[in-house]
Amino acid sequence: MAGERSVTDEPEYDYVIVGGGTAGCVLAARLTEDPDCRVCVIEGGPSDVGDERILRPRNWINLLGSEFDYGSCRMGADDDPLAVLDPQLRVRGVSGVRVVDASPFPTMPTINPVLTVLLAAERAADLIKGTQQPGEAR
Repeated sequence: MAGERSVTDEPEYDYVIVGGGTAGCVLAARLTEDPDCRVCVIEGGPSDVGDERILRPRNWINLLGSEFDYGSCRMGADDDPLAVLDPQLRVRGVSGVRVVDASPFPTMPTINPVLTVLLAAERAADLIKGTQQPGEAR
């Protein structure tokens, strides 16, 4: 029948987002504002079901220094040899990959970091969609 896909057809997506957490879901929602854009969200990593460290928002301070921490993915200018990300969140030397979470933050925000991650995801969506340039205010 016309329009049907067989099980052997490989799906095609405009974007694949690995990580369906705060930033991943915001980014997917923004990118799919265009009805012609196909996005696949994949949750990578272990389940946090029942993990009280994650499920209690007021517990964020206790995650500092843990595997859920910040600062593991430095962002910087082209002449910064330690920066793995450019100012548009792209991974240097890898085509089509961006990092949108708390890992580029040089220090942890003094407030609950979820808000800051949400704002980073909003900015990433603007950069990907081409509606904002690096350094440009929204």
